[in-house]
Amino acid sequence: MQLRLTNNVRLGVSAQTPIWMTNFDKYRGLFANHGEFDIPGNVTVGVAVDVMPMLTLMLDYKHIFYSSIASVGNSSQIPLPFGATNGPGFGWHDVDIIKIGAEWRVSPIWTLRVGYAHNTNPIRSTDVTLNILAPGVVTDHITGGFSYKITPASTIDFAATSFPSTAFPASR
Repeated sequence: MQLRLTNNVRLGVSAQTPIWMTNFDKYRGLFANHGEFDIPGNVTVGVAVDVMPMLTLMLDYKHIFYSSIASVGNSSQIPLPFGATNGPGFGWHDVDIIKIGAEWRVSPIWTLRVGYAHNTNPIRSTDVTLNILAPGVVTDHITGGFSYKITPASTIDFAATSFPSTAFPASR
């Protein structure tokens, strides 16, 4: 949902319920609840400010409910076998994310974008060992990109992301 607060300020709010997936049969001996691996819900709120007709600045906050999904949120230290009902998981805690960005509409056909995001680390020290198997946690990243309008209904978009070496919590 997006609300226009003034001519230059917009507020956006978004929420997504968990996505309940069918169990992964090949992983029923690894993921909690016999192979269950759902996608957690999240909520986002953001503001966009048109500081000039060609320049928009944006700020977003997002919360992801990882702890609500047993395979992700249960501690890896639970004294049950992997795959058991309410068995061990990756031990992820909920994550809070702050993102800032800018969009500069250089001309009617060119738009440039840049952004930065920081999130809390979902992994506590007690769960690091299991998470070595899936090193997918990044706490900071920088993005940039552009759009080139070919026709009023068609664009070519390009985006790139960079992860500073300090963005990987395990490297600290």
